[in-house]
Amino acid sequence: MPQLMTKIRPKKDYEQCLELCQKDPYIEISLWDNSYDRLKLVVKGLENTPYEGGKFVFELKVSQNYPYFPPFVHCHTPIWHPNIDSSYPPNRMNIKLVWLLDPEYLAKYNPQTKEAGWNSTKNLVDVICVLRDLIHMKRPVFKPEFALNTEARSQYLRHRKQFIDTAKSWVEKHATGDQIASVAK
Repeated sequence: MPQLMTKIRPKKDYEQCLELCQKDPYIEISLWDNSYDRLKLVVKGLENTPYEGGKFVFELKVSQNYPYFPPFVHCHTPIWHPNIDSSYPPNRMNIKLVWLLDPEYLAKYNPQTKEAGWNSTKNLVDVICVLRDLIHMKRPVFKPEFALNTEARSQYLRHRKQFIDTAKSWVEKHATGDQIASVAK
């Protein structure tokens, strides 16, 4: 039964993602290489954030152990963000969402923060909503204090205007117009 689920579940989750996209103007989802195991997510920056006007491309890959194991996620668009480190190569996860994506927290729960690790009841829609909230800088998902990009974290916490200016310049340079078309083909 688990093997059958791993073949059906990605397609079912993708169909749920398409429904979400119809309701949410900030996300676009498509198959990557015509495979339900590999998706391309585009998150549009929210107005009045440093990421406004940008489009950020994420790769979501499910393994043979999905849904019992979290998907691999990589942000292909260079972004100045405390929880995303653009210097990581495409074969490594470059996003810090410890409780959702880190295998170390599988099926664990933190009663203080009310965060739960990945379990088989979670799906790609959960991941997409969290990635959207991360780009939209919405708490509790956006956590600059638990950063992967420590330089962006430091700038965000100590020199907010400089952080905003840097993030906006990265959006202009990497996340608009023709730059989007060249990301993750």
